[in-house]
Amino acid sequence: MQHPRSGSSLYERDFVAWLQAQATVIRERRWADVDVEHLLEEIEDLGSSQRCELASRIRVLLMHLLKVDLQPERDASPSWWGSIVEQADAIRDLLDASPSLLPTIPKIVYDSYPLARRRASLEMSIAQDEMPQNMPPRVARNFQVALDGNDEFELNPERTAHDL
Repeated sequence: MQHPRSGSSLYERDFVAWLQAQATVIRERRWADVDVEHLLEEIEDLGSSQRCELASRIRVLLMHLLKVDLQPERDASPSWWGSIVEQADAIRDLLDASPSLLPTIPKIVYDSYPLARRRASLEMSIAQDEMPQNMPPRVARNFQVALDGNDEFELNPERTAHDL
């Protein structure tokens, strides 16, 4: 096996090969050959990437829930509901794989709502000052439905569950 310093250059040249080499030295319990500095960095980055993915999916979910709430005449859009269900499924999968992310959801939602509001405003061609500053109650309820996974979304009054 390579000397740990040359493992660092492998890290810079070929990340996948570096990962495989690190797995081998750890499996063989050759602790002196472990590239500890880069390995720790990658482990920390894994948690950060999970949080970033969760935040991204929450933003998209909130944006589509806002669009459904604010444009009831377009509420029947299957693509919006498809995106809502897709994001909700992905969020639940992330939380199943990493339950420690669950307590971060309130802060992520708080931080994500203004971004989702801005994106929804752009996509709907509605001025930002006409968008609700605070999350509308139906959006909040439907967000919780999405997290719960029961797909019993609160629809616009002129819609029925059959329309989904």
